[in-house]
Amino acid sequence: MNARVPQSDRLANLRALRTANLDLAFATAFAALVGGNFQQAFALELGATPRILALLAALPAIIGILQIPGSAIGEFFRGYKKFGAVGGFFYRFAWVPIVFLPLAPVYFPRLAILITAAVFSAAALFLVQATYNAWLSFLVPESHRGWYFSRRIAIATVVGAIIGFPASLALDWMDRNDDFTLGLSLIFGVAILFAIVSYYFYLRMPDTQKAEGEKLSAGESLRSLGKPLRDRRFVWLLAFLAFFVFAQSLAAPFFFPYGRQVLKLDFVQFQIYGAFHAAATLLSAGMWGYFSDKYGNKPVLFIAGSLLCIGPFSWALCDAGLGNWNLLILSVGHIAAGFSWTGVAVGQGNIILANSPPALRAQAIGLSQAVIAGVSFLAQISGGEFMQRTMGTMPDERRYELLFIANGILRIGAVGMLFFVRDATPTSIRGFLRQVVKVRPKGVLAMRRLASAGSVGQKEQAIRDLGESGMAMAETEVAHLLTDPSPRIRREAAEALSQMGHEEAVDALVSLIEDHPLMVEEEMVEALASIGKRKAVVPLVALLENPSSSLRRASAKALGKLRSRDALQALITAAANPDDAELRRAAIQALRLIGDPLCQPVIAKALLDPYPAVRVAAAEACADMELAPCGPILRELLAEDIDETAAEIAYALATVGDTADVNLILNTANRTTTSVARRRCLLGAARLFGVEESFYRLLVLDSIGRDQALIHWAKADRNLRRSVALYHKDDETGAIRHLHRHFQNPWLEALAEHHPKDAYLLAVSAMMD
Repeated sequence: MNARVPQSDRLANLRALRTANLDLAFATAFAALVGGNFQQAFALELGATPRILALLAALPAIIGILQIPGSAIGEFFRGYKKFGAVGGFFYRFAWVPIVFLPLAPVYFPRLAILITAAVFSAAALFLVQATYNAWLSFLVPESHRGWYFSRRIAIATVVGAIIGFPASLALDWMDRNDDFTLGLSLIFGVAILFAIVSYYFYLRMPDTQKAEGEKLSAGESLRSLGKPLRDRRFVWLLAFLAFFVFAQSLAAPFFFPYGRQVLKLDFVQFQIYGAFHAAATLLSAGMWGYFSDKYGNKPVLFIAGSLLCIGPFSWALCDAGLGNWNLLILSVGHIAAGFSWTGVAVGQGNIILANSPPALRAQAIGLSQAVIAGVSFLAQISGGEFMQRTMGTMPDERRYELLFIANGILRIGAVGMLFFVRDATPTSIRGFLRQVVKVRPKGVLAMRRLASAGSVGQKEQAIRDLGESGMAMAETEVAHLLTDPSPRIRREAAEALSQMGHEEAVDALVSLIEDHPLMVEEEMVEALASIGKRKAVVPLVALLENPSSSLRRASAKALGKLRSRDALQALITAAANPDDAELRRAAIQALRLIGDPLCQPVIAKALLDPYPAVRVAAAEACADMELAPCGPILRELLAEDIDETAAEIAYALATVGDTADVNLILNTANRTTTSVARRRCLLGAARLFGVEESFYRLLVLDSIGRDQALIHWAKADRNLRRSVALYHKDDETGAIRHLHRHFQNPWLEALAEHHPKDAYLLAVSAMMD
């Protein structure tokens, strides 16, 4: 249970993150039952004034300053887990006395005991929070932080909403039966049970060793806390956070009292609004994580922070005399709040990480969280003082409304401070907004299909739809596909980027031209080709004789898109043109699209063309049209010294050949010089194995998705798990040979003999089939 894991063990990191989410779920259930509405209801039952309500909410916040010494103390521990375990224990179990407090006699100092428990629990939590956050940020790859932390936010919000429903129903029922205090005691008792389960999952997390470094003395550790302030970017970030958090927190303690005392809402009604909040969080968490990873944190904070004002304004619009209209107003307000708070949480957490000096990350996180805590305390105390001092000077409803309106206005103003924060944001706020206004439903649906596409055809269609919709938000994803193992995907990606026409698309296409010239197509759009009817065939055929080489190529490509057999003979002639290699290439590609077997002789001849790009086009045509008579030529080409065309020739051989060609194809994969070419060869081998689609899906997964797929596949057998472990130790050859020794599979022998890089994924795909 206390075993440590090395930094590079991705599987152990993944297990730790999964267990951390289970810990989070039960810890959230615990916190929801001892805090929030139930804690405020208990305080109101004990006669708490507005000042006391604000103090009860704000004291745990100011104790967040303990993150500063806590981050320094955490540096003395070799791993992350032990220090967090101590604080986590007292954070949870400081609430045990509160289980019995509602049943205590009235002369007991119950309110003081409640505040003391809240303070002690918060102190234990904040002492270890910076270290725990640093642990999670270490475990999560930087490119996936938005995705992972948005999931944690969604888990916490949904669990909090779900657990509150039965508790609220029970408390409302017991309140109607004059057992309100007994109901609170039972709810607090259930919370402690959730705390026990949460702590159990925390203890199951494998510890992670920190990077080796010089160990600081106590004095040096304390002095190191000020080092992040030497970074000007970090100072501006703290200034923004101070204003932003003050605006967030001013009215925080008073939404529940307003609902109970003025609007006369019961607990179930609060939970209904909480469910709307949770639903909005769940639906938007992935979106905010995606936006944060793709566009950076400032655009996310700008949009989400601007929408935060809707929450307090919706409360200000409510009135005790509006009846069911309050339900509609508060439902809309909580949906907007769930949507915007998720974005704020993702963006705020990630912008702190992005602006924290890497060598002082724990100290920077602790310092920023302490500022957040201190400002939150001041804001809530300020709100409490306003409510306390205005008692009796105006109706209660007006006092609450003024506070909520001021809170909403401050939230709008706080967003302006973002322009003083420097962040390594890929996109400016203005550029992000320009892309947002161009979003169309077709483009959004195409993005979702692209992310989940399991075959080349599905992905091809999704990319095509993205190009047609001008979905600039998808430029990064489409640009990455320019080096996809499938040439069909690469071509479609290039065309989609040309339709998007933004700077990122231009850069990606230029990079493709410079780095992978054989993958690049000619201009993809011609006026006659856009007509898309048979009457365009005749003028396009005439252009095949045009003096301009570029027009000849464009005409041949357009005829291929039209797929008209009326152009077949003209294209066969162009494919044999001895003076224009680029025209030969374009004509072969057009013949491939038309797919008529009459062109087989000219394609077979093109396999021996002196121009490499023509040979690649001919190999593709052989593959797509399954021209079996070309098999001997393909084998002969691979048996000789290979060049940059070998990968496509190997794939074509896999299409028209038989299982006897596996060794030749795998040998070719070993002789290629680029990862794209090697993977194309392996796709050919996968085609012979009959597992091309499953191998392709596994090949293009990101590292986390691939690890999850391998863990799921291997969980049923010890030898499978052993092979996965060898693979993650970079012993891919050993992993393949281990499978070959322990399992009967006709393809493992060839893979074990040649074992090109990525062959283990092919072995897994073959065994999955």
